[in-house]
Amino acid sequence: MTASVAAPSRRSKASKYLRHATVAIALAATASVVSAAVVGAEPVDPGVRCAAQTGPGSYDFFLPGERAVDKDGNKWVCGPDGKWFRDYSSLQITPTTPGSRLTNRQVAFLTAIVAKP
Repeated sequence: MTASVAAPSRRSKASKYLRHATVAIALAATASVVSAAVVGAEPVDPGVRCAAQTGPGSYDFFLPGERAVDKDGNKWVCGPDGKWFRDYSSLQITPTTPGSRLTNRQVAFLTAIVAKP
């Protein structure tokens, strides 16, 4: 038996071309849908603001997560619900006497305050 090697037929070249063209068209359609979705996307705005009175009849508005300091030096953070809460991230605790340590009760109290917004 002798093996015969046939020359590539036109049908296989045409089907290969058709397959590549179909894949290219499908990719182009997918890219156009994705780009249309990106163009239609709007910037995210939560619609929530925290108000701070800066003078008689004048207010500054802050987005959630922004920080502010009041006239007494207290630090505040704008919450996700539009309400202010104390900023305990920069809280510095100094012992009353040198060399003294915080008791377990004091640590539990401070943990409860910091954990609660």
